[in-house]
Amino acid sequence: MLKIPESMRHPLFFGNEEQLKEGDADVPFLEELLFYNGMGSSPHPQQKQGIEAKFMKWEAASSVIRSFFSERNRKEARNPMIFQLSCFLQALMWCNGQPAGNLLGWKEEIQSLDIKPVNVIERLEMICSEPDHYHSYIQLNELFQELQKKVAAIKHNG
Repeated sequence: MLKIPESMRHPLFFGNEEQLKEGDADVPFLEELLFYNGMGSSPHPQQKQGIEAKFMKWEAASSVIRSFFSERNRKEARNPMIFQLSCFLQALMWCNGQPAGNLLGWKEEIQSLDIKPVNVIERLEMICSEPDHYHSYIQLNELFQELQKKVAAIKHNG
């Protein structure tokens, strides 16, 4: 069992759970949960392969999510959207050298980041409020693309 730290108990991602089974598929923020439970190394220090893996996961999942929306099946789209939102938040925090550990104070955390898409807080608020809406999918897709470009520019210049 993985204990969910108080600061990570955001209702969108974990409901009101205090712990999760490790074997669950698509556990949001798994790398942080493993670290906080003493079962892994810190996931954030400029973890380039981890960030790239999040972008690749989005590439793979986005067409599946898009097909749910094209079939007007918002219910099926909801959980993959929430999981992919968690992947975006991880990539965003990791490319700024921080863990995605404070989900309850995510707005304050993101506000101080150097590397982030334009109007990211407002856009994330919309996605969080309606993760099963097609417009949220469009926004999340654009956020992933914008962050990927920023990360590529940093790699190119740095």
